[in-house]
Amino acid sequence: MKRLVLFLAICTLVFPGCGELFDPAAAAVGGEKITSEEVQRGVDAFKGTEKFKQLAGQGDVEAVTRQFEQGFLATLVRRAVLQPKADELGIEVTDQDVDDQLASIKADFPNDQAYQEALEEQALDEAQLRELVSDRLLEDALRAEVTADVGPPDEELQAYYEENIDLYTFNRAQHILVKEPALARVISAELQRVPEKNIEKDFARLAKKHSTDAQNKGKGGDLGEQPGGTFVPEFEAALADLDEGEISEPVKTEFGFHIIRLISRRTAPFAEVAPEISEELAEPAKQEAFMRWLEEAYEDADVRINPRFGELDVATGQIVDATADDVPGAEAPKAPPSPTVPVDIPQPSQP
Repeated sequence: MKRLVLFLAICTLVFPGCGELFDPAAAAVGGEKITSEEVQRGVDAFKGTEKFKQLAGQGDVEAVTRQFEQGFLATLVRRAVLQPKADELGIEVTDQDVDDQLASIKADFPNDQAYQEALEEQALDEAQLRELVSDRLLEDALRAEVTADVGPPDEELQAYYEENIDLYTFNRAQHILVKEPALARVISAELQRVPEKNIEKDFARLAKKHSTDAQNKGKGGDLGEQPGGTFVPEFEAALADLDEGEISEPVKTEFGFHIIRLISRRTAPFAEVAPEISEELAEPAKQEAFMRWLEEAYEDADVRINPRFGELDVATGQIVDATADDVPGAEAPKAPPSPTVPVDIPQPSQP
């Protein structure tokens, strides 16, 4: 892949007028300029945030500023590359789409103050967040469109289903969990003597009386219908050995001693789970296909970066410093700046 910086360096030396493209532009996408002033406004706004002060206090101010500047310009370039592609494909992100997504983000926070604090931590205001949300929605829609036909063949789906049939076998069980093995043996023996017509009622009664599983004892120990692999290995192994209606001997796990009753077992048919399997297996292929499409989109857009800001890494969409290999006489690359300057859609703090 040709290096854009090398091209621009040669262009400036041989055709001095070519430099006018970057006067006063930070980049050009499809012949349209992204001005240096626009980038500088973003940098100036960032320098006025608490996040900048925090990061600047931890490391090299120049490196922090440079990293944000390149990241901010990369976002503007990506937006300018993808919007025309979306227009070509008839993809539109409406104000209502953005409003709905913002409402969903806000709903994850306990109150407006926590939401505002998260914005401040990310050095964002409402308008900037709205742009980021719109960008993400547009990119998600583009990804869905250009990878719609990417996926594994039916034969691969069927093979995966058969090799992992346990994942699609659903067991509904109830259990009684106790700490003492002696009590577990007593309960198990009592249940073995109960007539089949009374077993469901008596099992539930004993679960409510003895079980230490506070979450499920009120439901008679009913664990609901669960796919294979849900429980710890010892529990799973005992459950697999049971026929419907059968009750286990006490089973020891890290939680104590279980008496398990299998209520029902069913295996989901292939047709029911095929879409789920397809989505799981297709994800790596879809990601690879979308990355190829993105690279082509950048190349089609004839993206040119002012060398003062660095060079475009088409594979990642990032703007990075030029190295000595890119332009003769360029400085060797410095170590990656630390700390980094993440800018992302805010998420609520974990408890």
